[in-house]
Amino acid sequence: LHAVLPHASIDLAVSYPNAATLLAGTPGLDRVIVFPHKGGAGMAGRYLGALGVLRRRQYDLAIEPTQFSTSGRIVLALSRARHRLGFATPTQWAPLTHAVPPPVQVLHMGAEPVYLLAQGLNLPIEPASARLWLPLSAAELATGRDALARAGASGRLVGYFAHATGLKHLGKQWWLDFWTAFLELAPDARPVEFLPTARTPPVNPAFAALNLPSQRILTAAIASTQLFVCADGGPMHLAGSTDVPTVGFFNGHSDPQLYGPLKDADRSIDVRHLTPREVAAKVYELWSAGK
Repeated sequence: LHAVLPHASIDLAVSYPNAATLLAGTPGLDRVIVFPHKGGAGMAGRYLGALGVLRRRQYDLAIEPTQFSTSGRIVLALSRARHRLGFATPTQWAPLTHAVPPPVQVLHMGAEPVYLLAQGLNLPIEPASARLWLPLSAAELATGRDALARAGASGRLVGYFAHATGLKHLGKQWWLDFWTAFLELAPDARPVEFLPTARTPPVNPAFAALNLPSQRILTAAIASTQLFVCADGGPMHLAGSTDVPTVGFFNGHSDPQLYGPLKDADRSIDVRHLTPREVAAKVYELWSAGK
C-alpha cells in the first residue's frame, strides 16, 4: 500500500498484541490498533477502547483484506471511512464502495490482499510478486549476528525450528532422522536450532541452540543463516521475510499453496509420503544450489 500511495498515513487494526513491536519502522504505518482476540477479564472494555481509537479518525479508505474475517467486517463497517474496499462474497455484509470479486485462481494468503488492492484501485500491481518483509535495522541485524556467535553458531548455518504447534508438529525423532541424513549429504552444514522458550530442550544437544524472545531479533538472527527449515508456523514466515532461502515442511494440516513461504528461493515440501531421508535429499538440492 505504501509503495503505491507513498504519502498515505496508514492505521492497522489487528488482533495480534505484539504487532506494533513487530511492525515498527514499516513505511507509512502510523498507528497499530489492537483489538482483543481471546476472552478474559476486561475484554469488552478493551474491545470498546480499541473501537473508540479507530473511530476517532476520519479515513479516506478502509480495507478488509481477507474474505472470511468477521472481525475485519465489523471494523470495516464501524470505521468512519469515505470509501470501503473488500471482497464481494456471498457472506459479505459490510457496506462496500469498492467491491472486488474473489480471485478465480487460488492465491496465497499473503498475495490475496495485494490482489484486492490491485483490482479495487486499478493499480499496476502483480500479486504473484508479493512477499513478506520486515524493515530490520543495521543494529538489529548486528544483534542477531551477535546472538548466533554467543550460541557458538558459526560456519555455513542451517537454521531450524522444530516445535510447530498442534498437528503440524513433526516430532523429535523425525528431526533427528532428518539431520542424520542431511549431514551425510552436507557435512559442511552447521545446524542451529531456534527454541520457543529458554527452557525448551534442544532436539540435538550437539547442535548450537538459542532462544530469542524478540521476534525482530529472531528474524535478524535467521537473516545471518544460509538456509532455514521449519514446519508451517510463525518462524517460517519470519524467515520468509528475509533473503534467506526458506523451506517449509507440510504434513497435510495446512495448505502450502495458501501458507507456504513466498520468495522465489523458497520451497514447500509435502512430507506426508516422504521419509526424513527423502526430505533431506530435497533440501540438499536447495543447499547445494546456494554454494
